[in-house]
Amino acid sequence: MNLLAIVKNSVTTNRHFSFDSESRLYWLKIVISLGLISGLLLSLKLWAGARFYPLLPVLDILPPIPNPIDWMILLTILSLLTATIFSSKPNRFIWATLALVSLLVFLDQTRLQPWVYEYSFILFGLAFFSWNVQE
Repeated sequence: MNLLAIVKNSVTTNRHFSFDSESRLYWLKIVISLGLISGLLLSLKLWAGARFYPLLPVLDILPPIPNPIDWMILLTILSLLTATIFSSKPNRFIWATLALVSLLVFLDQTRLQPWVYEYSFILFGLAFFSWNVQE
């Protein structure tokens, strides 16, 4: 499936949200997802890879994540946020994103930046929206 077909399918499935009363939530979902993607990409060293300082887990019993696994988790989060943007029912993608971000924060509390929990709280609220459209 090429990119044009994906965009066309996304516009078709989300056409009810584009201009109806739920349009603000639809655009909020897109803006918040893009904002979190941008924040993660701007702070890659915080989320994955080697650092100059040690990890600081919330609980001392939590083990550090090996280097390739933290990159896989970060790429999964980015993929889930992209799926959230294009999905007409993004609840499961939002919940999975919140779970993985929480996991990474529990494994290193320096990742709990103000922008991370603000985006997470907004996504948490959006996860409770039904996204069902009356045709």
